[in-house]
Amino acid sequence: MSVRGALINFGFFWHASAALLGGTLSAAALAAQRWRCLGPVLFYCTFGVVIALVKDVPDVAGDRLYGIRSFSVRLGQAQVLRFATALLSAALVVAAAALAAAAAASTSALAVGRRAAVAALGVGAAWYVQRRRAAVDAAAPGQVYEYYMFLWAIFYASYLCLPFAR
Repeated sequence: MSVRGALINFGFFWHASAALLGGTLSAAALAAQRWRCLGPVLFYCTFGVVIALVKDVPDVAGDRLYGIRSFSVRLGQAQVLRFATALLSAALVVAAAALAAAAAASTSALAVGRRAAVAALGVGAAWYVQRRRAAVDAAAPGQVYEYYMFLWAIFYASYLCLPFAR
């Protein structure tokens, strides 16, 4: 969560800013722009929490055996899976709403189109992760694993959308 959520996004932002501007931007100016990176950081940190929660869902037997009081043990596998999916869906919808607002404020037709398209993808992804989760039996490790791997595909696909969101 900290690496893929914060370190990669902040690190890439700082590096890309310096590389694109040829080092002409002062540290103070870069610091003033870091708020632009906060959205992806929060999104990917949330996604990291979701992935960690879903990964733990099939491990209930081992957690109980070794006395590990994971969320899945304490709350139940189905509830944790539902919560994690709802959290991811909320993150996707919030990101889509932010992009739609940015599209509405854009003066460039290209920026409006890019942001609106990514916003639509975010809403579609939120719907699709809910739909896929509805077909998963939380007590069936194979089904949870397939869903978990599907979430990783959404995670990496969302990175592909970042250049279009700017």
